[in-house]
Amino acid sequence: MPIKKTIENHQLLFWLGVFSCVYVCLSFGLKEFSIWQQIYDVRNVLQGKEAFYDDFPLHVLRYFLVWPSFYLAEKLNFHENSVFYWQVVFNMLAAAVVTCGIVSDRRSGKVFSVFLYFFVMSMLMNGRTSYAIFGSALVLYALVRYQVMSAKKILACLLSGLVLSEVSSGTLFFLSLYVLSMLAGFYFLGVRKRLSVMLLVFLIAALIIPLALFVKKNLDYFGGGERGFLGMLFHGYGGYVVGRGWVMLVVLFAVLGLYVCIRDRFHSFLSYIFKLCGPAMFLLVFGMMGGAVGLSSMGIAVPALPVLGLAALDRKRDFDR
Repeated sequence: MPIKKTIENHQLLFWLGVFSCVYVCLSFGLKEFSIWQQIYDVRNVLQGKEAFYDDFPLHVLRYFLVWPSFYLAEKLNFHENSVFYWQVVFNMLAAAVVTCGIVSDRRSGKVFSVFLYFFVMSMLMNGRTSYAIFGSALVLYALVRYQVMSAKKILACLLSGLVLSEVSSGTLFFLSLYVLSMLAGFYFLGVRKRLSVMLLVFLIAALIIPLALFVKKNLDYFGGGERGFLGMLFHGYGGYVVGRGWVMLVVLFAVLGLYVCIRDRFHSFLSYIFKLCGPAMFLLVFGMMGGAVGLSSMGIAVPALPVLGLAALDRKRDFDR
């Protein structure tokens, strides 16, 4: 089912639900999405109000992602943060449509449920994470449908997803690592080997310099060297693991024990989910890795959960028949 297919039924209720959610949040002040300071710094440089600074090249792409909010705010005479709020809503809605398209189910009820999930997750994080969620959904769409999509569409989805994830160095780094790992996996498994190696070479050449600069910038920000690495860990849940390693060992053994207990009974179920949504499972893993150095980096894993959930519901219906 192509991405451009529109939601086919109950459209009025769908849009009523979307606007009702936003209205409730705005009316009760449950969450405010604001443009972050880096964007204003870049705009001031571009307008000649401030001098060029070292991190300007790393932040300029983020400005252009948010630029529609400034443009519409000026044309409509609104505050830019008010328009940015709706840009976040658009990101979540687009991500929901793409995510449901992964499992070929774009019925209005499913899309609204996934949108609501994304919107709640954005409220727990911040506005710019919505770009990374949307980008991650595009990347996941391309990798799940890697064997049937055209090379041009795959490249478009991967590049668009990575550009959207650039709003944070953590989300870009771990989403890039995920994409490169999946492409390498496809190559060694013999899945469209020529395309896989071409994409690998192109993306490595395009990403190696900005990723190296982002890593260096973050290490320097937290003190550099080993001190900087530990500072990054304490920025995410990695600091908790370092400080309370025994807790993680208990959790790990509990998960392994649970797996041993259920693997035989649910073998066919888990096998189906993995074959259909293996890329979603690996995205979840890379998202958790990102969370170790920054909780916002876990945003790339957000689309994986509804994909796995929708796939599980489809499989359950097959078992019930």
